[in-house]
Amino acid sequence: MVGLLSITGIGIKLSNFILSLSGTAMLSLFLAMIVCIILGMGMRTTAAYKPPY
Repeated sequence: MVGLLSITGIGIKLSNFILSLSGTAMLSLFLAMIVCIILGMGMRTTAAYKPPY
């Protein structure tokens, strides 16, 4: 998942979108929490933290 976000550049676009959408720090933290929950839904814990080697 980390490789996919870094290779495609979606991580940068997503963070820029969150910062442009929110006006305060609390709203940006809340939006980041929602994104993390959605991206982590379909993965098992071992797949999310397994090293790439």
